Formats: sequence, structure tokens, C-alpha cells
Amino acid sequence: MAQKIVTIFTDDLTGEETDDVATHTVTLNGVSYEIVLEPGTLRAGARGFRPFR
Repeated sequence: MAQKIVTIFTDDLTGEETDDVATHTVTLNGVSYEIVLEPGTLRAGARGFRPFR
């Protein structure tokens, strides 16, 4: 019997499948979260958080 494992990477915010993703750690109120984002989504998210820095 043969077995095949397929790994699909999905951007956590857009839901799009892509090979170009990375895991990022975000800390909010002392709790750390890991989120998987592609570079374009990461840049857009960083711009959205600028007022809160």
C-alpha cells in the first residue's frame, strides 16, 4: 500500500492557498499567537496596526 501526504499552505486572513507563507508571532495583552501570512497580507496588516503602536 502506498501513502501520499499533501501539505497545503493557506494564508490565515485571506484563506488563499500559496507556497509563499511564513509563521509570525503576535502578542496581544500578554498572550502570544501564531499566524500564517503571505508577504502581501503581512504588509497590509502592518499598515493597519500603525496607529496603535
